[in-house]
Amino acid sequence: MNRYYLSKMVEILVAKHMARLVSKNSSTSSNPSIIINTINPGLVDTELAREQGVFARVFNFVFRAWTPEVGARCLVNAAGMGVESHGKHTSNGVIAP
Repeated sequence: MNRYYLSKMVEILVAKHMARLVSKNSSTSSNPSIIINTINPGLVDTELAREQGVFARVFNFVFRAWTPEVGARCLVNAAGMGVESHGKHTSNGVIAP
């Protein structure tokens, strides 16, 4: 699990760097031609943890994990965000500070 946090940090840093490059090479820096952001949908109850058995199911129930449909809304929301999300990280459907 400790690699998850490292990979998430690398993902965010690479996306921020790419966003800077796109903004720098865009004809207008305030309105880039491509919007780059990263997404964290939160705790979603999927089949990814099926090998972990009962513990994962209880954990997801206690912490009220979202259904895959609700988690997917964060992805769709981030895809439809405008320039204000360029180079930013979205978490649970909102732009994180």
